[in-house]
Order: sequence, then structure tokens, then C-alpha cells
Amino acid sequence: LSRDDWQFLTWEHPMVTGAIDLVLSEDRGKASVALLKNKRIPAGTLLVEAFYQIHCPAPQYLQVERFLPSTVLRCLLNANGQDMSAAVNHEQLSAQCFKADRGLARRIVESQQDVLANVLEKNQAVVLPQAEALKEKALAAMQAHQQEEIQRLAALQEINPAVRPEEVEFLRQQTRALTEHLEKTTCELAAIRVIVATETN
Repeated sequence: LSRDDWQFLTWEHPMVTGAIDLVLSEDRGKASVALLKNKRIPAGTLLVEAFYQIHCPAPQYLQVERFLPSTVLRCLLNANGQDMSAAVNHEQLSAQCFKADRGLARRIVESQQDVLANVLEKNQAVVLPQAEALKEKALAAMQAHQQEEIQRLAALQEINPAVRPEEVEFLRQQTRALTEHLEKTTCELAAIRVIVATETN
């Protein structure tokens, strides 16, 4: 009762967006080491599961999410760089994993540091073309939508003098701004999980 304003919270509320930004900007919890028990996977097999966030630094008023919604790309590679993302989904993998204690996790990361760095580079090589394709698709969708709106407003202007030239120019400026910001779309590493297969009883 003391905070009856909470029932009016929306996804756009500053408190909600601030809390989400706080979680996303926090590094803790974005890297983990897990052990995997699967009879079909030999003990000692190393897997690296990485998640990448597609980020477009556009101001909120442009509503860029209409064309490029928040997207996470997943990539699962073994130590040889083989992509296993399609063969093993995240839910199946998580159901067979359990947390490694801190000491063991540190030893695994330290002993496999070079391998992990190499696999992470290969992860990025797999994901970046996907991110670029999403950016190009978003740009094409935005330009088609904006062009259609500009043509519609221009046609309406010919029969309705109430439609001002400034309205058409506003759409053109909006299109230029959207293009500029979508071109700056980045693909950022959001989380990583190192998975080591263990012997099954």
C-alpha cells in the first residue's frame, strides 16, 4: 500500500529500464564453468557455449526495435572449432550440466586458457556473419517501410493541403537517422559457459 504506484510500472518505466540496464551492465554471472555427464560424449571433451547480444545504440524515440528487435545469438563449439549449435540446443545441454566448484573451475580455465581463447575467436567468426545478415535485413525492412510511408504521405499531400511538407521531411530525417544508427549495430559477447564432459557412473 505504501508503493501503490508499482502497479502502473511498464516496460518503458525508468525504474524498469534502469534495473534491466543494471543487470546487463554487470559482469558478474556472465561466465561460468559447468560439468557435463553424457554417455555419448567422451570424458575430457571441452565445449564452449557463447551468447552474443545484437545492440543498436539508437535513441528510444526512433523505435529501432520495430526493425531490429533485441536478439541473442548462440554458438556452441568444441575444442576443434566444430559448430554444434544446431545439434545440441541450450535446454538439452543445461539439463545434463551441473555446476563445477570454484577451485575446479579456476583450474580448468587456467589449464585451457589458450584453447579457450582460440575457440572464442572461432565463435566470433561464426556469429559475426549472422549478426551482419540481421543488420542488413533490418536496414532493408526499415528503408522499405519508411519509403512506403513517405510515398503514402506525399500522395496524401497532393489531395489534402492539411498535410504539411514538414511532415514528409520529418520522415526523411527519421529515415536518415535510423540508417545511421542501424549501421552502427554491434555484436557483443554477453555470456560464456565453458563445459567439460566428465565420466558417467
